[in-house]
Amino acid sequence: MRLKRLAVPWAPERKRSKYIVAPKGPYPLEECLPLLVVLRDILGYAETYREARKAIRAGKIHVCGRPRKDHRFAVGLFDVVSIPEADEHYRLVPSRKGLKLVKIKSSEADKKISKISDKTMVKGGKLQLNLSDGRNILTDDRKFKTHDSVLISLPDQKILKHLKLEKNAAVVVVSGSHRGELAKFVERKGNMVVLESESKFEQPLKSVIVVGKKSPEVTVL
Repeated sequence: MRLKRLAVPWAPERKRSKYIVAPKGPYPLEECLPLLVVLRDILGYAETYREARKAIRAGKIHVCGRPRKDHRFAVGLFDVVSIPEADEHYRLVPSRKGLKLVKIKSSEADKKISKISDKTMVKGGKLQLNLSDGRNILTDDRKFKTHDSVLISLPDQKILKHLKLEKNAAVVVVSGSHRGELAKFVERKGNMVVLESESKFEQPLKSVIVVGKKSPEVTVL
């Protein structure tokens, strides 16, 4: 599947054709990049579509700890892209202009922050956490709330830390005019939240992700 380049918010400035490959995954279009675009247009590890697709099909590129062989695979917010042969790792993060990749240390490559978008009780009395990246995690703990976040290990998806949406928590704004900003959570007002960085401002609750108790647990900007 292809998309018209002009209709895609993350299309690289370097124009190659009228169309661009469409990402395949659970993320909204504005919150992900197809793996081929990451490898060729952003990281520059391939010159052509053919070169990038060949490297991906060979399993040389990992996303969140697993080799991904579909060039359309959607790399989403806070996902980790690794190139084992080069021992290089990158995290996809929000920025004022949209999305960008930041280089991270190998010690961070096996960790990711995901927002709890919903939760449900399942058979056996366990709580299922439905995460913003399409993952589902089962737990016996009832302390988790919608709009909190979890720091998970990759690729096994074990919960390492519970990051609560609470006063003074560090949050990242993922959409709107403050996209890509790190701020402090002040309070919630219905479906809006009050945040503070250089000054106080309001954002829709759905547009913020908790990334730490007082500072980010991993590199997110």
